[in-house]
Amino acid sequence: MTRLLRLLACATVFAAPVEGYLLQWHGQLAKLPPALLVLTWAVARVRQRRLPEPHPVHALLALLAVVLLASSAVNAGGVYTTAYAIRWLPFLLVTVVLVDVVAREVPVRWVLGAAVAGAAVAAVGGLHGLFVAGEPRASGPLEDPNDLAYFLVAALPLLVAFLPGEGGGGAAVGGGRAAVTGGTAGGRAVVAAGRAAGGGGAAVAAGRAAGGGGAAVAAGRAAVAACRGGAGGLVAGPVTRFGRLRTRRATTAFLALVATTIAAGAVATFSRGGALALAAATAWLLLRRALPPRVPAVGLAALAVLGLGALLFAGPALDRAFQEKTHIAGTNVDTRELRWQAAARMVAEHPVLGTGPGGFRANYPAASRNAEVDEQSPVAHNMYLEVAAELGLPGFALFAALLVLTAVTAERVLRTTADPRPVVAVQAGLVAVAVASTFLSQQYYLPLWSAVAVVAAADLRLRRTSYVACAPRDQ
Repeated sequence: MTRLLRLLACATVFAAPVEGYLLQWHGQLAKLPPALLVLTWAVARVRQRRLPEPHPVHALLALLAVVLLASSAVNAGGVYTTAYAIRWLPFLLVTVVLVDVVAREVPVRWVLGAAVAGAAVAAVGGLHGLFVAGEPRASGPLEDPNDLAYFLVAALPLLVAFLPGEGGGGAAVGGGRAAVTGGTAGGRAVVAAGRAAGGGGAAVAAGRAAGGGGAAVAAGRAAVAACRGGAGGLVAGPVTRFGRLRTRRATTAFLALVATTIAAGAVATFSRGGALALAAATAWLLLRRALPPRVPAVGLAALAVLGLGALLFAGPALDRAFQEKTHIAGTNVDTRELRWQAAARMVAEHPVLGTGPGGFRANYPAASRNAEVDEQSPVAHNMYLEVAAELGLPGFALFAALLVLTAVTAERVLRTTADPRPVVAVQAGLVAVAVASTFLSQQYYLPLWSAVAVVAAADLRLRRTSYVACAPRDQ
């Protein structure tokens, strides 16, 4: 079942940023990959008679689930309590499953590659929507451009895990294959799900297009080729110096193509929170010396050239987007301040178990004194305040502890692992998630939870390796 677990884990991560396309085919289609992953994982562990290897993250997830259920019970009369509790619980369960399968069956780079491939497809969809379909801002498969920006800026730093370099060798080969496997696995799952849901030819064709992975898959294949010819001759076979240089350049070019596509998609959302998150992630990578300083400079230059070309060939679309963003920006500051104040009032009035899942949405009109009477589905535009308002201070403490544990664990793994690039990449992605979530409510999206899972899994892998290395041997 290892191959199936790998396929479904990659499909789950790949499908997260493109779930809007899946929902167009069938209302429950986006839930199919994670549901199949959980079911397959349960069957596999029962057959193996093996429990998940324990990690401190499991305790925090379990306690968070207890608080969530307690808050739901206390606020059972809430209009949205049940619906939002049902949104919360699958993320906790999928995180547990991802920790276990990535610690055992699924290479870390495969998961990162699936995230990058999904983001690349979503970015292409966003750019198509802005410049071809005439949308005011790029949103792609998601309803809100800010949500698309969140997915893209969380995935963009993960490309660092695939950069060719000294010592990249065999591990990076797995990373290159991860982009191919992640994109292809996700696409195959989309095709199969589309057929199962009765999606027509267009649905299946779209799934195949997504499964192609486009630039992300090409980048992955290039990474495989580059690492086979990479420094140190880590892959068997005579490779000339010229061949190594050529494949390294090809890898860099393809990764640059993927990065430019995702970055352009993020810029096309006109999300200020996304821009701040991307800047913070880039600063982190520069600080950890995981990214040469010339890379951001070249990236900005490439985006400037693309922007100039867009002005020349799609000026009306950009002008419309700027006007839309200017109009929204004029009211965003005031409305977000209102929502933050309303969330703070809810925390003060319900400090123990909060207003319940979905309680911010239900209680916002009263807490804001009907400041936005036309808003039908308000969010706090701050993940931390919204979690505190809905789950109370104990729930927020557990949620914050989960993030702190992930950050501390990532740093410990980084200092001891022989393959630091994937860990630095996930750290940067987590920085982007943390910063973006200051302006957005993103607890119901996978990047946060997959980052938690990957870090915990990397820690378990490292522990297992260290135990084997230190185990006494018969003389």
